[in-house]
Amino acid sequence: MCLISIIIPVYNAEDYIDECFNSVSNINDSIEIILIDDKSTDNSRSKLIEYSKRHANVKTIFHNNNIGVSEARNSGLNIAIGKYIIFLDSDDFIYPNSFNQLLYQIHTNLNIDVYIVNAVSDHLAYNSIYYCNYNKVYSNVTVLKNISSLSHNLDIGVCWRYIIKRDILTSNNITFLANARIYEDQEFFVRVFTSSANYFFLKNFHYHHNVRNNSISQNINFYCMTSCLHVLISLIIMFEENKSDDLSMYFIFSRIKAMLIVLVHRLFLCSNDELVSISNLFNKLINKFKCVEKFSELFRNIKIIHSNSKHLSIEYYNYYKKRNINLIPSCTTNIFIYCAGILGKGIAKILQDESYNIIGFIDDEKSIRGKKIYGLEVFSKNDVRNYMKKNDDFHVLICTQRKNIIKILIEHLVNLGLSKNRYSIAYSEFTD
Repeated sequence: MCLISIIIPVYNAEDYIDECFNSVSNINDSIEIILIDDKSTDNSRSKLIEYSKRHANVKTIFHNNNIGVSEARNSGLNIAIGKYIIFLDSDDFIYPNSFNQLLYQIHTNLNIDVYIVNAVSDHLAYNSIYYCNYNKVYSNVTVLKNISSLSHNLDIGVCWRYIIKRDILTSNNITFLANARIYEDQEFFVRVFTSSANYFFLKNFHYHHNVRNNSISQNINFYCMTSCLHVLISLIIMFEENKSDDLSMYFIFSRIKAMLIVLVHRLFLCSNDELVSISNLFNKLINKFKCVEKFSELFRNIKIIHSNSKHLSIEYYNYYKKRNINLIPSCTTNIFIYCAGILGKGIAKILQDESYNIIGFIDDEKSIRGKKIYGLEVFSKNDVRNYMKKNDDFHVLICTQRKNIIKILIEHLVNLGLSKNRYSIAYSEFTD
């Protein structure tokens, strides 16, 4: 019997796929590995062919066109036969011996719908997100309530954090949203968790997630904005479909708030022409919000939501730009941006347009240290300490919506000797 299907979408991953595949290739015969090449242009395809020749438990799918990670995972789901599904990104890997506890739990017939696993990453955002304790069965009620309290956090919605019973997916027709090439797992995650009854946090299963600056999650292409909107619209539809279930509504609403954060942050990265182009979709989204009384709470302090402007997204852009610029002391024009993610990139763009001098980014992620983003260098905390010895005319703007990370970053700045008036937290309407 095949207990586990491991689905690995692959696109131009020749530099990473060996480590990824080797981490799962020699477990036992109860595991199948499904590799989906989404029309790679590098040597990935030939690597996958070689894996399938050497391993009887490997299945390969080759797409004729690049159609995105959602459809790649869906292709894998179509042929998977395992009792449980694991989604593994091609540049990540699973630690040795991690499967021992999982196989033990399955063999002891615990009827678990979703296993939660430990994420290990150089990026602070993916570590230490806990909403239940290890090695204990949790009900749907407890888990959805606990996750809903973390509404500012998108990182709990990534599909590779979970090992999912395949019956949950097939009996509820759950697949990845086809027209979303990014944030697709946020919508998938909501469907899975509102359809599951029990959960188990595996203490010794460790998934290593690599954060690459050129990954799709850090992409600033315009389709990322439209993808975000498609996910939001789907979540709103889910919210309306679950009106008879207060718990599900509460949970879905919290995830909509998390996606709204992303929507606003990505607006900062749009050009004027793109802001105009996005307005039709954006206004469609706002009209859906207005139809649901609960959503009015999100916008109660934003007067522009009642605007009749044709291009509402431009008003949003200007509103958030003003709010963030007002955080910077009037006598300061030299700025460090702490966090080089989407929000940090957007704030840097805004401030550069307003003639601020961006000294550079500060980021704790080792993989981008010393590199340049938007022509701006990425500094470590030690680099900032050395800079402070020679300069005192600067302000640090912390650019993350994650409350648990904000606390850590403030501690770092205090340890560097910065007083409260030397740093600010970037404004984001929808954080708790």
